[in-house]
Amino acid sequence: MKSAAPSFHNNRGLLRKIDSLPTGPKWELIELSVEGEGLDGDGTLVTETVELWLRDPVECIRELFSNPAFKDKIQYKPRKVYTDESRTERVYGEMWMGQWWWKLQVSIFKMRSWKFSHD
Repeated sequence: MKSAAPSFHNNRGLLRKIDSLPTGPKWELIELSVEGEGLDGDGTLVTETVELWLRDPVECIRELFSNPAFKDKIQYKPRKVYTDESRTERVYGEMWMGQWWWKLQVSIFKMRSWKFSHD
């Protein structure tokens, strides 16, 4: 078996390749001060500063939905999948296969219908 040669020649070339990758939504840092259960020498609760790194979930969803690599991978509506043609046993392996997605779809439809009929 032949091994593929890398598309870079040195460390700097590798880092340039990494920097050229799509970045997606920006990361944000929030520093939080949390109290522990232990006491320090003065008898006060020990506090520690921790970092919470996060991204805006709406921006993440927007990025996923606009990414052409996921075009045929994202389900927008519920679908029932069965193990056989007799449709006696359902498969539940993804969110869109669950009964709650069907209920949510119906409730959103009812909400929209009510809104438009009462405008």
